[in-house]
Amino acid sequence: MLRNVLILVAIAGGIAFGLNACSPGDVTTAAVAATDTAATKATEAVDSAKSAAKMTIEEARTAARANDQLTPDTAAANAKAKLVAEASADMPRTTAANADLIAMGDKSFRAGKDYLVLSPAKRTSSAPEQVELTEVFMYQCPHCFSFEPFIESVLQNQPQEMNFVRLPAIFNNVAKLHAQAFYASQAMGNWDALHVPLFKEIHTNRNLMPTEDKLLDFIESQGIDRDLFRTALKSFEVDSKVRDAQDLNAAYQIGSVPTLVINGKYVTSGSMVGNTDKLRSVVNYLVAKEAAAL
Repeated sequence: MLRNVLILVAIAGGIAFGLNACSPGDVTTAAVAATDTAATKATEAVDSAKSAAKMTIEEARTAARANDQLTPDTAAANAKAKLVAEASADMPRTTAANADLIAMGDKSFRAGKDYLVLSPAKRTSSAPEQVELTEVFMYQCPHCFSFEPFIESVLQNQPQEMNFVRLPAIFNNVAKLHAQAFYASQAMGNWDALHVPLFKEIHTNRNLMPTEDKLLDFIESQGIDRDLFRTALKSFEVDSKVRDAQDLNAAYQIGSVPTLVINGKYVTSGSMVGNTDKLRSVVNYLVAKEAAAL
């Protein structure tokens, strides 16, 4: 039975990002040292999205105080809800709309061209009643950094049937070290505070952090205990997750990043489809197809 699904990738105002991708051969120190212009634009795009949301909430708080009708917290919550509603304006909300989306996608998109089909479908970490969307990314990849605003918009509009996960690509030893940092920060509960700063340190400050000591120098600069993070970095839990990530990279046939995997079954990317709007449409279509089968 087809469920009502809020398809996830409607973006308020339209966020542009690079449709290029990093492959294993591209990821060198030279590739990491992207142009100042590209790095600055990526940084500004991430910061701009956050600043816009903050300004809207602050404006709502000011208006609430002026009218003496709403508390600041209520105004902030209302403003946030308004942002999400606006970003979700183009999302299909009815069973009929989703059915139309699937029918249109069946006519418009082709396996092998717009997306790849993994057969058999691979395992996911999500509950059976959820459609899993996985972003395969790598901190070394400048295109993954530029992809962050797109991903942030996905998270703002994440429907109930969707579970979003990130999976680090491990193309080389430096990528493996950064994958360890990704899982260590999750284990320590400070991933949210480190994710974007890690990207910025590499692509804006041009510090690749190719060794454990250089990585820990950065971690310490973020106010995190160096020794505790080193312990997490070398833990059995983190080692197991890195090995699992390597297995999934192979199972998903990841050859470049950023790449999106829908429910362990479909693989697509900006470099595959060619433009932002088409990527959004392909992902919406594949998510709707999988939701229909729940």
